Amino acid sequence: MKQRPFALYIVCMMLAGCAHRQEEEHSAGNSDVRVPVTIAAVATGDASVTIRAVGKTDALRKQKVYSPIAGIITALHIQEGSFVRSGETIAIVRAKEAQAAIAGAEVLLRSAITERQKQEAQHAIELAKRSDNVAVMKAPFDGYIAQRLVSESEIVAENVELATLIDLSTVVVIAQVPMQDIGSVKVGQKALVEFSSISEHTFEARVDAISPQAMVESQTVPVRLWFTAEKTRLNTSIRTEMIASVGIVTGKRSNALFVPKQALIRNDETGQSSVFTITNDSIARKVDVEVGVQLDSAVEIRTNQLKAGMPVIVEGSYGLADSTRIEVR
Repeated sequence: MKQRPFALYIVCMMLAGCAHRQEEEHSAGNSDVRVPVTIAAVATGDASVTIRAVGKTDALRKQKVYSPIAGIITALHIQEGSFVRSGETIAIVRAKEAQAAIAGAEVLLRSAITERQKQEAQHAIELAKRSDNVAVMKAPFDGYIAQRLVSESEIVAENVELATLIDLSTVVVIAQVPMQDIGSVKVGQKALVEFSSISEHTFEARVDAISPQAMVESQTVPVRLWFTAEKTRLNTSIRTEMIASVGIVTGKRSNALFVPKQALIRNDETGQSSVFTITNDSIARKVDVEVGVQLDSAVEIRTNQLKAGMPVIVEGSYGLADSTRIEVR
């Protein structure tokens, strides 16, 4: 009876030894399991330092057409969207008094019975026309009618707005640059302008002017961008009041590190971006990075743990754990 505890102890030690050997055998059997991956090398290049902003198109040459007198619109030669040449007649307005005199003489003519009455009525019409007070509004420049606010035969008051004329060759973008970035913006800098409605093209522009006054509510500063492309081509696609996404190039970083976009992994919960590199003994190592300039197929990364030429995983990193043994395909 006294030897039973010692015997149980021996049995337990034997079982523990067997379990330990099984774990070692299991680990040894899995030591050759490797995750297949595809890699690419970290590259270097020049990275443009870009300030992002939202803007809206406007025309530098835009003019409202007013009637200088009160009267009736006797002719209106425009429609919204129509193109007019400089000097072309937009509208004719006859003064109310002159229109009333002509209308009264025409009533007399229609009611005349005798030849003498007809002659007197005709004379009254000619007299009214000779003293006619007519205002002829002409286009001050080549442009498009953006708004037509009246109709023919409509009675208008003095200084009432008839239409708005826009010269599309003077279209610019007014970008609202955040105040914390305005110190980096200079006249003449290159800018890239994109429109959601013209997704297939990016327009080049330059900084033309910087407003001396900030917008208090939005904490931004208006910056005017002038398109550098042919204005005739812009006329076919760009209009005023279009929302634009703007990138103003304020500088350049030399020897920046770039990796393919497929190599970048982003944690949606923390917002942290990272890539996987490979050690000399084929172990995947996760490296947190800061994302910089994004190109079509590559992205700039900033970290002290990677150098040009080092490998990064571009396929097979999804769900990959740090320190996993890998095999390069």
